Amino acid sequence: MMAFFIMKKNSLIVLTFLSFLTSFYNFDFEDWFFISEPDIIKSITQDSFNIHFLADNGIYSYDIISEDFFYNINLSSTLSNEEKFLMHYHKGIDYFFIMTKSQLLYKSSVSSYWNERRYSDFNIASINSIKKIGFTNEHIIIETNNNYKVIDFFSMNSSVYNSVDDFVDIQWINNNVADLDLSNFYTTDNSFIKEKYIQDQADVEHFVISSMYDKYENLWIGMNTGAIYKVDDFSYNINRLDLGPRVDYVSDIFNDNNGNWYFSDNYFRRTGKKVFDYNGYLLSIWNENDNTWTHIPKNENIMVNNINLNDINKLDKFVLLTTFDGLIVYDIEFNTWYHNYDFLNINNRVLWDVIFDDTYMYFSSSFGLIICDYLIVDGELKVYYNQTLFEDVEIYDMQITDQELYFSSSKGLFKYDLMSDKINLIDSKTYYNIRVLDSYVLASNRNLWNIDKNGRELIANNINDFNIAPNNDRICATDFNQIKIIDYNSKDEWVLNLDQLNMNEPIYSIDCDNQWLWFSNSRGVSFFRWDNYEN
Repeated sequence: MMAFFIMKKNSLIVLTFLSFLTSFYNFDFEDWFFISEPDIIKSITQDSFNIHFLADNGIYSYDIISEDFFYNINLSSTLSNEEKFLMHYHKGIDYFFIMTKSQLLYKSSVSSYWNERRYSDFNIASINSIKKIGFTNEHIIIETNNNYKVIDFFSMNSSVYNSVDDFVDIQWINNNVADLDLSNFYTTDNSFIKEKYIQDQADVEHFVISSMYDKYENLWIGMNTGAIYKVDDFSYNINRLDLGPRVDYVSDIFNDNNGNWYFSDNYFRRTGKKVFDYNGYLLSIWNENDNTWTHIPKNENIMVNNINLNDINKLDKFVLLTTFDGLIVYDIEFNTWYHNYDFLNINNRVLWDVIFDDTYMYFSSSFGLIICDYLIVDGELKVYYNQTLFEDVEIYDMQITDQELYFSSSKGLFKYDLMSDKINLIDSKTYYNIRVLDSYVLASNRNLWNIDKNGRELIANNINDFNIAPNNDRICATDFNQIKIIDYNSKDEWVLNLDQLNMNEPIYSIDCDNQWLWFSNSRGVSFFRWDNYEN
């Protein structure tokens, strides 16, 4: 189902992760992929084949020949988590150098590990003592507030000089932004250009941090937002490169099973706070079939008056977005929006989830299960209120089969027979996430349970979110901090040790199919090809 492409220009970053052994679960780095925009672009350098962009979350590279962007696993592996400032490639010895807050890092292009030397090893007090850094064919030259430290490439021993006038061909390295004036360029996407920043169509301001002319005279510009812009040689047209989702954090992922992936964020769900800042992007949509991106600004339409997306679903050409202010419908074909809350209580328009069958649309809310009729009339989706079940009861999750609607609530887990219009209590326990299979229901409430006609069986402890593969034999689950893989039949558990992948951050969502497991956190969206492994 997932078709990851090696990208052409203006495309997504596919990141291939490290080869590590996780706790109880082995995997190879070639089975890992990651999509994200980088953090602030601190520095840009070039070797014989690639343009390299240094960010605090790793090193991203652009292949000059193939025009592919990728997360450079060779350069990012074993890289310090410290704040980084400058990166340089030395062609003469085929080495990379990085300056962090407290260290000088260096490695050969074919080496797997970064070597580390603290500034104190060279009698440099701190990064604040360094004025600039330069390179000769044999030396690193660091100018400090008091003198020059000259470091031999091969011994990494340093000497102190009061002057470096006797050293020839010193290449002093900086971020090359002092003389860069963006107002000399233009864009074709309605962005607003000033001297040192670009305000894009989502009203996000991107300030210049680094720049570099490559050997073909193309200008590369790195921004404080992680955005990367390129100006082709002999051109004044500046273009932003598509590197991944542009939402602040990817807290929700929806796959429509037709090759379209929707990435969104819900600030309230992540933080517990409401936000009224409308700058930025509401949705990023990736079509994996043709490897193209669509980014929808939060200010795209006046009807988009709540930026917290609680759920995403798709009906025909209509993207259904549940928000704190009702239902938003986005018509992909005509790029039009509909805002529908007429069927809601004027004092409470919060909708959590939406699902549908051929006749009805179902919404979960804090005030009951809302059922609506819907029609597509003259190419427009019409939604009409029908009834509310379990009024004033919190509905946490819903799943629908051919003839039955299952929903979990503060009153328990229920099955609604859509043919007979009868509702039966399955379990009085409160569950927050449910998945319905042929003869049983999987449900979580800090623990994962299997519920069938024989009662309730504990599957695993400490589970906040989960999904099950379509072949029903493996469960992907998370406690928000780690990924668990559970064999449904044997109940055996494996843990993907994300600490070893430098990804030990809260997990917002998790899902899977028979081939791939994917999840999101503040580092982006990660994909793991778990069908290569037998549990």
